[in-house]
Amino acid sequence: MGFENTPLNRPGFGKIKETLITPRSYEDYKNILLFTDDDVRKWRAIVDLGSGIEQEFAKDAKRINPDATIISVDPGLALSEEEDLGRIPDTQLQRRRLHGRKNPEKYSIAALSNNLPLRADSVDAILALYSVPGYLEDDFDGEKAYDHIEGLLRQTDHVLAEGGTARFFPVAPAQKLMIERLATVVSSSTVRFIEKESGDQKNYLLLMTKHEKGA
Repeated sequence: MGFENTPLNRPGFGKIKETLITPRSYEDYKNILLFTDDDVRKWRAIVDLGSGIEQEFAKDAKRINPDATIISVDPGLALSEEEDLGRIPDTQLQRRRLHGRKNPEKYSIAALSNNLPLRADSVDAILALYSVPGYLEDDFDGEKAYDHIEGLLRQTDHVLAEGGTARFFPVAPAQKLMIERLATVVSSSTVRFIEKESGDQKNYLLLMTKHEKGA
C-alpha cells in the first residue's frame, strides 16, 4: 500500500476529543452510502474515514473481498485511552472500543481526513459514514469550516485513483453550499449530491468520482 513517510498533523487532533464515536455495521455503510458487494469486490484499496468502535467495516469487507487493502482511518488512536473512551457514554461500547484499540486491523492509522499519509492515485474508494464532514457542523464555522472542507476535497481528489469514488454522509445543507462553492478546487473529480432523509433533518450524500484520463 502506498503510504507516505510524512509526520501526521498532530495539532489538528484536539477537536477529536469532543466528538462522539459510534458503532456502524457493514450493512449501514452499504445502505446509506449506496454501494454493493460487487463494488467492494472490484475495489483493490479502500479507505474508511472514521472507522467506528471496532473498525467493523474493515472486518466485514475483508470477508467480501479478502484481497482488498482496507485502511481504517481512526483519529481516536492518537488520543490517550482515557480520552478516547471518554467519548463513549455506554459502558458496553467502551469495552468494545478498548478491544478495538488493542486489536486493530492491519492497516489502521491515526490520521485526519485533510492530511492522509497516502500516495497520489492510490485508492479506489473512500467511505465516510457519520464521520467527516458531519462533525464539522458543530466544531467549526466560518473560515475554519471552509479551510477544513477544502482540505478534505483536495486530499480526497489527491489520493483517489482514476475512476475512484468517495462517498460521505451526512452533509448538512450549509456544508453542501460550501462544497458547491469549493468544487473548482477538485477539477479532476466530479462532485454531486443525493438528498437523503436523516431523522427529521434533510441531509445529503456527497459523491466524488475521479475522472479517468482521456474520458
